[in-house]
Amino acid sequence: MSFLERFGDKISTVTMHGTLKRSDGSEEVRSGPLRKKPQAPSALAPRPSAGASNNASLHESYLGTKPDNAKPNNVDDDDDAYEPAEVVPSKRSPKPQASPPKRATKLVKPEKPSPTELNEQRAVTEHDQLAFSKKARPVQYEPCTLTEYKQEKPAGYYELGKLKPDLNADDLVEKRANKERIKEFSKNLRAINQTTLKKRDVVETVAPEKTLSTRDKALAFAKDKVPKPKMVIKKASSPKPVKNERRASPRRTPPLEPNVPIESELQQLQLKHRAARAQVEALMRDSS
Repeated sequence: MSFLERFGDKISTVTMHGTLKRSDGSEEVRSGPLRKKPQAPSALAPRPSAGASNNASLHESYLGTKPDNAKPNNVDDDDDAYEPAEVVPSKRSPKPQASPPKRATKLVKPEKPSPTELNEQRAVTEHDQLAFSKKARPVQYEPCTLTEYKQEKPAGYYELGKLKPDLNADDLVEKRANKERIKEFSKNLRAINQTTLKKRDVVETVAPEKTLSTRDKALAFAKDKVPKPKMVIKKASSPKPVKNERRASPRRTPPLEPNVPIESELQQLQLKHRAARAQVEALMRDSS
């Protein structure tokens, strides 16, 4: 037996309300006179007398002595003709009486059931009773023997399969969405660039022609306005003897005459040179 089961009925504690509380949770009111609360000094004061003649009697009654009936000295006790004098009430108003002190009511708590009773109330079904017993629980599988276990398990070690990556993690989902966003942006940018290049080609074809340079202008002017030199044919004449042909210079060559055929290539070059000089001089005049 445990300590509580042996001495549970003898153990009790006093609560703040003055009741005895035992170990099983029950409470018992203590027997004996109740303690009175201290009264106010106004309640202990004597009450005022009804008249001035009764002050002495009230004082004697307060002290514990019993007063005799007031009789004159010359009257005996056996005289029945004597009548006490009437007491005239005084005009003083009586003091308000103090209310009696209220008695403190004690609250008695309901008795609590013991732990064993609580357990008995809870353990109703067989499944609930398993929590308070060491009985073996029912098993839903059939245990196998060692030979059956060896037949199911192969001999030696073997490698188990590896865990697959978590493709739906938050970081991977964010990276995948970012890549898709970049691909979509590059696709749109490529389409925009293609449209802008087409627009540029159209603008370049419609663009005005470039201005001609001064050389191109001079050539165009020479073709249109500068006349070609006329062919000069020299008359046939007897050639003069030349003593020293080597010393002859092209500067001393006689001027060409019209209607004279050009015989040598040198003369043709001289004619081209003169025509070119004439064109240059004409352009210089126009530009100035």
